[in-house]
This record gives sequence, structure tokens and C-alpha cells, in this order.
Amino acid sequence: MVRSLTEGSRVMGALVEQLTLERVEGGVAVLTADPSVAVTARSRAAELEQLASRAWQARVTLRIVDAEAPAPPAGEETTRVSMSEHPLVRLAVDELGARLIAVQPRARPPRE
Repeated sequence: MVRSLTEGSRVMGALVEQLTLERVEGGVAVLTADPSVAVTARSRAAELEQLASRAWQARVTLRIVDAEAPAPPAGEETTRVSMSEHPLVRLAVDELGARLIAVQPRARPPRE
């Protein structure tokens, strides 16, 4: 239902597609996402909460957590995927006609 409310915004639609609803407890919806998507979701949490509240017709608070990356099989190397293959980048290229110009490392907030 939340997805249907994002029809006016491709960005929010793309963001909602990348989130997974894990559970709802006492008015708090716990969402998981790939760590790179979780950062964006946290920055747009107020908008996401409004969408969820409208969809469920009740006040909903969101808790966005990083999805656990599965451990690589023993003896196998992990390879980094290029940013041009990131799901949100591919969606921006496909849907909006964007093009990837540069990639810079993201400043990470200190861990608590």
C-alpha cells in the first residue's frame, strides 16, 4: 500500500522498493535495507513515516536498520560491485536518464 502512495515521486518509489518491512511492534515499523540505501532512508525518514501513516491510517514510527550482509563462503574472495551496478544508480539511469559522472567515498558518521 505504501508503494502505491509514492506514484508522484520516482525517488521515493525507488527508495521504498529497496526497503524490507521486518515487523511492526507497538506502532514502530522496523525496516531493513542495504547499508547504502539505509543512509538515504534515514535522511528521508519523515517522508517515509508520513507515507506509512497514510497507508495504515495510524501514526507509524519507522526504525531503519542495516541489513546483515551474508558472510561469503569460506575460501571465496568478496568483490566490490561498481557503483554503476548499484540498484539505486541503475534505477536513476534507467528511469530518469541520469548518467554516472563521478564516485566519491561517502563520509561515514562515527559509530556510537
